[in-house]
Amino acid sequence: MSNFFKEYFSFSRTEKNGILVLLIIIILLLIIPKFLYLTQKEESNYDYSEFSKQIDEFENSLKRNNKSLKNKHNETLFYFDPNNTTNKQWKQLGLSQKQIKIINNYTAKGGKFYKKKDFKKIYGISTKLYRKLRPYIIINSTNEEAYYSDKNQKKET
Repeated sequence: MSNFFKEYFSFSRTEKNGILVLLIIIILLLIIPKFLYLTQKEESNYDYSEFSKQIDEFENSLKRNNKSLKNKHNETLFYFDPNNTTNKQWKQLGLSQKQIKIINNYTAKGGKFYKKKDFKKIYGISTKLYRKLRPYIIINSTNEEAYYSDKNQKKET
């Protein structure tokens, strides 16, 4: 039995040398980082004033751009009927050219707004924009009456 343990738990000369080399490498890896600070130079004080100046200039340019964008989108809210609103009026309400085109396509193909919620269903009209314009939407009662009469006729048939 003693031979069995000796055979499995003893190392040859090359294995002993290999273990010795690995131990030396591990010890060096543990010790070297502790002495690395000696090779590093002292931290010099950096002058960030030029960088700060550039940051300030950039922030000021952003503010100027935002002001010019707000002036471009000079919105005026007023009461309107989406069935009879002109492109100029849509622009004054703050809609983009693409949104105006979508609404024009919808009405050109016979689409009508019978109630305020119909305006919300238009592709390209965000919930935020709808909430902003909802209090100003006025639908003619003739359109609304036509909508409900069409619904009733469909139910009867």
